[in-house]
Amino acid sequence: VIVNSALEQASADKEAQKANLDKERRRLVKELRKMFMRLDDDGSGCISLEEIKAAASEDQEMLYSLLALEKPMEIFKILDVDGTGEIEIDEFCESIWQSVVSKAPVELKRMEKQVVQLRRDMKEVLELQKGQQRAGPHERARPESETS
Repeated sequence: VIVNSALEQASADKEAQKANLDKERRRLVKELRKMFMRLDDDGSGCISLEEIKAAASEDQEMLYSLLALEKPMEIFKILDVDGTGEIEIDEFCESIWQSVVSKAPVELKRMEKQVVQLRRDMKEVLELQKGQQRAGPHERARPESETS
């Protein structure tokens, strides 16, 4: 009876903790979306390094506190996982949320995302190679000296 009661309490605690985490995520993502809109000066739907640098002091302070980083370039590098030089709203919100809830250092999360992107890129390259192999051997391009 005592063991069952303890298990039920642990389960209820876990559910309450999950509900609190979900509530916190919704609150933070709502705030991050508002911040993103303020940062996106040109209305492109993406944030550039220049826009991060030009952020209002309260937005910079929030980013610094959430990511435990102080330089705009460091923040931008952490958030621009795909290396495009721009950060989309989902990339922005998800990266910051993952940094907030993760016990791992921000840099480790960035490396994990880069590995995932690298795997996607490698898969694409392999598919292209397979397509070229199926097309058959291509005629070797001859130097101009051989064609004259």
